[in-house]
Amino acid sequence: MGYARIVVLKAALLVSLLGCAHPYPKSPERIRSLARELNSGWVGPVPFIAEPWEDKTILIGFFATWCFPCLLEIPVLQKLYERYADKGLLVILAGMDLEGEKTLKVYSEMSHLPFPVVVASERLKAGNTWLGRIQQLPTHVLINRHGEVVFIKTGSLSPEVLDDFKRWFR
Repeated sequence: MGYARIVVLKAALLVSLLGCAHPYPKSPERIRSLARELNSGWVGPVPFIAEPWEDKTILIGFFATWCFPCLLEIPVLQKLYERYADKGLLVILAGMDLEGEKTLKVYSEMSHLPFPVVVASERLKAGNTWLGRIQQLPTHVLINRHGEVVFIKTGSLSPEVLDDFKRWFR
């Protein structure tokens, strides 16, 4: 692969991570409301703690067990967590499976994930939150230490995201 093509691909990745110029909510109450929507029930061995999210960087991955791209990116999420957990990163997987807890509990226990898996609430699945409807899986929401949504990205996170995440943890 030529050098110019690599530069273009890295620039495209950066633009996709930055997202569009969308005014994401900066209200701590909206972030707390998201925590409540995700607190409908955690499954698996790692407990979900909705509070305190202050001084944490939170990456929420919306996924489903039937979603092949979602499953392929799990190693990337695990590496992100391993690399940045001690710097304040929380990774949360929010399951959008129609069967909910029944499917997600088995998946979570078999996968031995180091972060919590939660069942997305029916309100969240229906799009009745400030996030709107999650229309593509996987979708990621990154919330910085100040409670601001930094980006909402659809599609799989590639391994290159590991290096790009450094800027959130300086």
